[in-house]
Amino acid sequence: MRIHRLVAVLLILVVVASCAPSHPTPTPVSAAVPILSPSPTATPTLAPAATVAAGTPLAPGSSIRRVPQPGDATLLADLLEYIPAGLVDLHLSGHVGYPMHYIDVARIRQDLGIGSLTGADDRKAKLDLIAGLKIQGLELAPFELDPTAATAYEEWGWDIADVAQCLYLPTDKAVIVAGEFDADTVVDRLVQKGYSGTADSGSTIYAAADEEWYFVVDDDCLLISADLTTLQVFISQKLDPASSLAIHPSMLALLQEAQPMWGALLTTSSDLSGLRQYLTESNFWAALPARERAALHEFLDPSDDDTCLYRWDLALLTFRNAQEEPNQRYLYHYISEEQANEEAASLPDQLARVHSVANTASTWAEILVPYSSEAQGEVLVFEATTAHETMLGLGTMEWMDVGFLPIHCDTEQ
Repeated sequence: MRIHRLVAVLLILVVVASCAPSHPTPTPVSAAVPILSPSPTATPTLAPAATVAAGTPLAPGSSIRRVPQPGDATLLADLLEYIPAGLVDLHLSGHVGYPMHYIDVARIRQDLGIGSLTGADDRKAKLDLIAGLKIQGLELAPFELDPTAATAYEEWGWDIADVAQCLYLPTDKAVIVAGEFDADTVVDRLVQKGYSGTADSGSTIYAAADEEWYFVVDDDCLLISADLTTLQVFISQKLDPASSLAIHPSMLALLQEAQPMWGALLTTSSDLSGLRQYLTESNFWAALPARERAALHEFLDPSDDDTCLYRWDLALLTFRNAQEEPNQRYLYHYISEEQANEEAASLPDQLARVHSVANTASTWAEILVPYSSEAQGEVLVFEATTAHETMLGLGTMEWMDVGFLPIHCDTEQ
């Protein structure tokens, strides 16, 4: 299901992002409709938290952010300072509400015992790292900027060997990359491609008339987007970290329960009612083979008396492919401890009875073998093991295969 941008949503998110609530209030799925277009497939673009004023270019050697050490969730929090807190209220009518792909390459290197590397090194020295990137089908960056590509360093002046962490927003084709970069080399490559820099709020944005991408280049951070406004969002939001997603109460609760990870799918909950409507009004539902359609019916059947929705507002679905188990730790934030407890108790049963759409012969309990399901305050902590190599990636999600996410159904008597 392809999603299209909706520029009109910019004004709505400006208002939302400027208000950091003292306590999260999950948006009912029916209330999510006003921030979308009449088409449930529409996708908004991030909006600036404040007006972007012209400023001074970055001085050589200056930095947007520090380079963290591999380890815990504070690394993710650093990158989330570029994202408006209002994104928590964005519940799209798709597979998930608004997905972000986070990969901690530094942690992967540490766990794999891979030593120091730079993009300038011979490609053979990088092959162990590239082969070890078992990242659950998540993406590091837009396909055109894949840092594992053989030509990445020669084309852009950086590649996977320079990356520490990255946060990719596939909906908006934008990525925030932390690492140790040779800024002069990166800028030289851009200039060779026809890019030039423009001062913007203390940063320099590089753009070219015949190129798709916009860049902000620094020694320890790259900001890249296919949309200028999205890049300006990152810049302006970083100047106001008190209104960023990093300090939103829902996000703080999830980060507190996070453990060392290789990466994660961070997402808001989707609008299930909008997804159900899309499936019934489009040709998608009818075109599905009977077994796949039956699997979706288990929680999205429009003729059923059940009213199913997500009661969690934000989820951090983490993984780590180290030797110890479990290697999947999924965290869901709820409005109350009572709701988190209820769904911690019901999730194993849901997994045991709901089939995968992509693999209809198996229930989710066979694909995602439960290890534990419990509430820690307002956070449901679910741990499991899986042999599925693209559990969290777009390869699974494009099938609306969301049966492993906690779903609450009220049956009318």
